[in-house]
Amino acid sequence: MISLLKFWVAFSLFLIGGQLVAPTLVFAEEQTSPSVEDFSNQLSLSVDSALAIDNESGQILYQKDDNQLHGIASLTKLLSLFVVYDAIHDGKLSMDTKVPVSKEVEELATLPGYANVPLKESKDFYTVSDLIDATIIGSANAAIVALAEEIGGSEQGFVSLMKDKLTELGISDYEIYTASGMKAQYLVTDNGDASSLDKENKMRARDILFLARELVKTYPEIQDRAQVSRKEFPVSKDETYELVNHNKFLPGLPHERSDIYGLKTGTEEEAGSCIIVITEIAGREVYAITMGADSDEARYGETNRLLDYLQNQLEWVTLQSKGEAITDGQTADISKGQSETTSLVYGEDVGLFVPHNYDLSNHIETSYSSAWQYNAKGRIVLNAPLDKDKAVNTVVTRVPFYDTLFNEPTLENTIYPTEDVLAINRFVHISRIMADMFEEWSNRLFASE
Repeated sequence: MISLLKFWVAFSLFLIGGQLVAPTLVFAEEQTSPSVEDFSNQLSLSVDSALAIDNESGQILYQKDDNQLHGIASLTKLLSLFVVYDAIHDGKLSMDTKVPVSKEVEELATLPGYANVPLKESKDFYTVSDLIDATIIGSANAAIVALAEEIGGSEQGFVSLMKDKLTELGISDYEIYTASGMKAQYLVTDNGDASSLDKENKMRARDILFLARELVKTYPEIQDRAQVSRKEFPVSKDETYELVNHNKFLPGLPHERSDIYGLKTGTEEEAGSCIIVITEIAGREVYAITMGADSDEARYGETNRLLDYLQNQLEWVTLQSKGEAITDGQTADISKGQSETTSLVYGEDVGLFVPHNYDLSNHIETSYSSAWQYNAKGRIVLNAPLDKDKAVNTVVTRVPFYDTLFNEPTLENTIYPTEDVLAINRFVHISRIMADMFEEWSNRLFASE
């Protein structure tokens, strides 16, 4: 009798629209969880700062003091080229536009001890495309300053555009003085005087790496240019100059690695030796940066150690696949629908990098952004109409090893019904309720005999 009363209470709640709500599902074990910080601490790099991320998700794979301002030297040129490509995109110039070279830029081009191409003072010889190649392949300071003067009216004016770009990207912690990455004392100001500041451009490793990622995503041809090992640069009608890429990981260069696809080096007194590379791990594109190595050889040696460590220690694990039934395998009952049930599937492929032999089953928490509604039978209930292209919930997964460049510590995936379901009219709905009621009542009466 008591059980029958419980049934009628549950049924009454359902009939008036009240539906039982199940608590959020959580699967976790009470034990210490290894993190990317623990993983990173197992490799001691002789650099000031380092960071590696999965390109698509932004997942952090390795980090060392990546949140501190640090000299960026010629990595600055990635920011400068972002401004240049934006100007091309906006129609302010084209790849074929002829760029004048001022007397000051010619003098900069012959400055000893700095990466350059021997530009000559001229009005209409060098194209934007030529100067971009000189900048990204040869890291030529004078080439980017010539572009800066053309776009900004002066290098100082161009630096203002660089700062605007950083603001647009959401980057606020920086010191930017020159377009080239040279010290501030080499900036020629608007009044023609040289700057007296003995300072270098600075950014955080995570910010310059994010900028590099956004640059390549927005203007992918820059990566194509960055992979060129050598190229002839036209100095004049009768003279060429061989550009040799400063990224010695590229084919035919002293530290060649077949898995490197760019991107840029930088060297300055305070910054030390820096590099940003694009590589692959488990078939996925990965960006990595090391900053502050104490020599050119150390730059490549320590970056090699980082890349080998990541490739040997990490694997990609798919947690959920697009179109796969949700983890608990439940189908849903449909309230007021022309169909009575539907399957529930994930909307996207979701995965992450973890160390080999990572005990994922004991270090994972799963919840839903909205609590499922359940009926008296303990089944998920969805209200018609349903659209197979409209999500009915979001699954949220937390793994201690997972964090991103954007401080997003969880993975999310949408859940969809597998079919469109139209709503039924009120008469059919009431008929179904009555049929279910009598079926349940009958089952309980016969079960008690």
